[in-house]
Amino acid sequence: MSSRTPGVRAIALAMALALPLPSALAQAAPTHQHGKPVKCGSPGDLPPASLLLLGEMHGSVEAPRVAGDIACARSVEGPAALGLEIPAGEQPAIDRYLDSDGGRDAKAALLASRFWQHGEDGRSSVAMAELIERVRQLRQQGLPLSLFAFDIQSSGSENRDAVLADAIRAHRAAHPDTAIVVLVGNVHASLAPMDIEGQRIVTTGSRLADLRAVSILLTYHRGTIWACMPDCGIHAVSGRHGEGRPAGLAEDVQVRGYSRVYVLPSITASPPAAKVAP
Repeated sequence: MSSRTPGVRAIALAMALALPLPSALAQAAPTHQHGKPVKCGSPGDLPPASLLLLGEMHGSVEAPRVAGDIACARSVEGPAALGLEIPAGEQPAIDRYLDSDGGRDAKAALLASRFWQHGEDGRSSVAMAELIERVRQLRQQGLPLSLFAFDIQSSGSENRDAVLADAIRAHRAAHPDTAIVVLVGNVHASLAPMDIEGQRIVTTGSRLADLRAVSILLTYHRGTIWACMPDCGIHAVSGRHGEGRPAGLAEDVQVRGYSRVYVLPSITASPPAAKVAP
């Protein structure tokens, strides 16, 4: 969803769609890179897409964790990149952190920007900071995994989905042999346009159809997220597309705009990283 405060109907849609994957369902998958054991959680039999869009409801513990599982598994197979809906201006700080020892000073430098200090949704959560740390650790273990931030600092005048799609497309063009996993808001991840509050949204995913993108809606039975909608804090949510479905990956989607759905039994709110950082 947009970084701007959504309208009530948009919030309702996002809450109905939202999703993260299961770590409880993930099975340890030992592999070896440069002689060292590497374990990736395996979220199931994922399609062999070179561009995989994971649609989440920002603000949970589980969605970033699952994105890390999938990015790890992809990088075991070959070069992979994890794209996060974080402002591209954060890339230099992220790169410095990935090359650091991950210590207190390095983490403080990563979280020093306005994005982390004044974030209003789960894109600046503890779980997202932990996902960046996980990428750092996987790289240290020798996996060919990179991380790119592709969001914009919006002035409100841009067509945000077009800009996000252009950024992902540019990364694809610059790295044609790299498997790309993108964690993004669930509306952006849709492969079909959506109508929200009377407005037609040509989504990020629909703009990437020519790249044969595969989109997985991360959904759940129930749970909580941390978000500002409009008050900032923990909010209870229920996943309309998760109800009545067994946990795990489902191919009989019946949800327009998505190639698969992945159902979690529940999700848990992840607070802002800057508020709990040591």
